[in-house]
Amino acid sequence: MPLNSFCASAVKYCKPLALHQWLGFQLSIFLLLFSLSGVICLIDAPLRALLSGQYQPTLKTANIDWQKLETNLAAQYSGMQIYNVAVEPENYLVGKVSLMQAKTPDSPAHKIEVYFDRNTQELVAEQHQADWLHKVGRFHRNLSQMRALNIWLLAIGPLMLLVICLSFYQYRHRFVSLWQRKSNSKRVLHQWLMAWCVPMTLLIALSASWFFIESVLWQNKISVYPNLPKSDGQVREMALPLSQLMLQVQKAAPQRMIRSVSYPSSGTGTFSVLLQSEQALVYYRAEQLHFNAFTGQLLHHIKPEHVVGLAWLADLMRYLHYGEASGLMWLLLLASLGFSFAIYLVMGSYYRQLKHRQLKARFGLVKFVLLMVGNVLAIALACYGIFQLSNSAPYYGWPVVSPILAIS
Repeated sequence: MPLNSFCASAVKYCKPLALHQWLGFQLSIFLLLFSLSGVICLIDAPLRALLSGQYQPTLKTANIDWQKLETNLAAQYSGMQIYNVAVEPENYLVGKVSLMQAKTPDSPAHKIEVYFDRNTQELVAEQHQADWLHKVGRFHRNLSQMRALNIWLLAIGPLMLLVICLSFYQYRHRFVSLWQRKSNSKRVLHQWLMAWCVPMTLLIALSASWFFIESVLWQNKISVYPNLPKSDGQVREMALPLSQLMLQVQKAAPQRMIRSVSYPSSGTGTFSVLLQSEQALVYYRAEQLHFNAFTGQLLHHIKPEHVVGLAWLADLMRYLHYGEASGLMWLLLLASLGFSFAIYLVMGSYYRQLKHRQLKARFGLVKFVLLMVGNVLAIALACYGIFQLSNSAPYYGWPVVSPILAIS
């Protein structure tokens, strides 16, 4: 919203309205950071592959040759272990393999994520904790982790939702007047951007509010999704290779697309397979297959209708927040660009009023100084949050039962 209307209302309508508008302006800065970093999280895989210069997205659909993928990984990352493979629903996106190496007397534990072409199983890029794409993604993903600052950042979701509802009630007449205006002024353009961003912002705020609720439930030991089932206790010296286990998966669920597979961290866990859902609004409630990682025996087959409670609501919020709906990811990207341009217009108005010394004349010296201090504090908090949340937690390694990759 224009900063000059904020200043005018501060004088004319006193503090409550001014506080509401100032809070909305500050939240728009946070929302811009969260939305842009969220979009980068969504398109991280194809973006990283394109920046590597080794891969061009294709719409060709192909089954993954797990034996070839395992061979390629062993040739380049000998001595490491596979603990997760993720395959996005979109056929044109690259797949991702998460590798880890346990701590040894000679080297510390470390992990790496490798992207591969789903058509050829060639390795196209890798992700380290130090590169900028990882830091941007980590900044956004760490919002859902339990750290000291995060509970306050997560609370921005419900606060943002409240501001949106109040703003819509306060400026509801402008949505009607937009269809009646013939002017092409910057003010009308800014109002059109507001009208475009409100539904997208509302969508983000609703789903982000759910993550805040989910974190509170988690702190009170209330799980939204059911815990993973246990294994049958048959343990051998080493788990089966990925390619052999995937043969059992293909027998149990032929012609089904895989979303992710994970090795257990101990013999009491299972080799977990999450299938891509054929139903709308289903995310983690999709069909799951759980195998004994040492024998390849199918132990549990969990279907969406078996998962009850809050899981359906959690799936719905993730479905919306992660852009699983067709075309929603690109709408979120356009909304982020709209926010960028809207904030540019606001800052332009801000700069012009500073240039003509209108802020001091309208607002008074004391209130002007308080406004500047408030802006500095908000920006400082944003910078502090980015710095803290872009850092990965120390990785100490954990046991995993997958075989160590080696060149045969």
